[in-house]
Amino acid sequence: MKYYDGRTGHMRDYVLVGVDIGTSSIRARVYDEEACLTSESRRSITTYIGRIDGSEYYEQDPEELYQAFREAVKSALSKIEARRALMGLSCYSPSLLALDDRGRPLRRLILWLDRRACEEAHILVRDLGIKEVYRRTGLRIDPIFHPSRILWLGIKSLMFSRRHAISFRLKTTSCIG
Repeated sequence: MKYYDGRTGHMRDYVLVGVDIGTSSIRARVYDEEACLTSESRRSITTYIGRIDGSEYYEQDPEELYQAFREAVKSALSKIEARRALMGLSCYSPSLLALDDRGRPLRRLILWLDRRACEEAHILVRDLGIKEVYRRTGLRIDPIFHPSRILWLGIKSLMFSRRHAISFRLKTTSCIG
């Protein structure tokens, strides 16, 4: 299937869509086969910032992210008449979203800037050791390290019962160990 590119006057087979999911916005850009920008759209995202236990937290609402993604892509594609699109995504990392057993968010997304899992990072260093974790994962233990954050969710997050906290602690340790 082809579409008419009014900029060049040529028929096109497909478009390329690049989506950048950033900390403050989601941007969708549409390019033709020759990598020329044909359309773009941007949607802002709310970042919730606060302090807890002496550390700043940074979170975003997963439903808002999803809607902003849909709106940005739909808006960028609505400006052209393409029938097919190839999409590439770029996203911030490491961020963490806790899901229930049906894949639904349990809480806001914890952003890459969030460093409130300092105490849990120290627990991992104490219990597992820096060198051993690095040997097994290639990563350094840090408050932004997912196991530190998962441990924080299990211990500190008010949405989990004590039983869930113990389960998180055991699963975190076993997934590294």
